[in-house]
Amino acid sequence: MGLYSDIGSLICGKEGVGGSRWNPSALPFIGCFGLLNGNKVTGAIAGHQLEVAVDPDGQNACKLDGSDVACGGCIDKDSDCSAWLSVLSHNPDKSVFFYLSRKIGDHTDVTNQENWDAAQRTGRNR
Repeated sequence: MGLYSDIGSLICGKEGVGGSRWNPSALPFIGCFGLLNGNKVTGAIAGHQLEVAVDPDGQNACKLDGSDVACGGCIDKDSDCSAWLSVLSHNPDKSVFFYLSRKIGDHTDVTNQENWDAAQRTGRNR
């Protein structure tokens, strides 16, 4: 894959795709997280209650405010799409890795905490 061989670190930031990113107790505000099959995580994102789950067969399933939705796309479709959920990978062990990105300014999305923090310091989030 050459230049793209470390895509997880590029999207996820310094923490990459390992360790505490797996089976979090709550959805992160921004960034990557993975779920082993049979696990789920919930949290408030962009004013909505989002549940992300991976069934025993490794298939992802999501609910937004209690209704089944696709696990990918704009979370606050009724607004300005300030948060976006994406599937980064379906893995051979039936786990799934996701990321939550956030909009800064009018046209830019960031996928990890470092970039969010940098945007906040420079005022690019307006």
